[in-house]
Amino acid sequence: MTAVRCTGLRAQIQFAVLCLGLVFHTMAFTLHASAQDIASRPGDDLVDRSLDGMRFVGPFGTEADTSPDEDVFIFEDGTFVSASCRKFGFEPAPYWMREDVSGLHFLAELKSGDHGTMRYEGVFDGKVMKAVAFWKKERWYWTIERTYLFTGEPSIAAK
Repeated sequence: MTAVRCTGLRAQIQFAVLCLGLVFHTMAFTLHASAQDIASRPGDDLVDRSLDGMRFVGPFGTEADTSPDEDVFIFEDGTFVSASCRKFGFEPAPYWMREDVSGLHFLAELKSGDHGTMRYEGVFDGKVMKAVAFWKKERWYWTIERTYLFTGEPSIAAK
């Protein structure tokens, strides 16, 4: 009878460990979901169209750039794209947005078959859009990672 109790207790412990493992796995998967995955989930209302129809124009480059290129951030039909990155095959992608006291925050992840991934994080305070873009391109022998900064004002085409 003691052996049965130990086996029952052992089974309960194994079941509890399995449940905890599933919980941690689910949490890890959720934390590592891409912006595009989050924005495109059916039934979620995470894509707020408050930025839709807006365009922002301003310098886009690394912190070390003395004369960064001009870029245009375009929010249209629930998608985001950077005009300068579009030239490199980065396609428009859904964006996630939230609003708080500091402004409208957005998050988007653009992908290019040849040039990797650009992840954008930014905030529009009602006057200026400030954003950071993280470029990552994995190669078989090294990975390129760069950070770009953008500060732009709404263009005339903005709503």
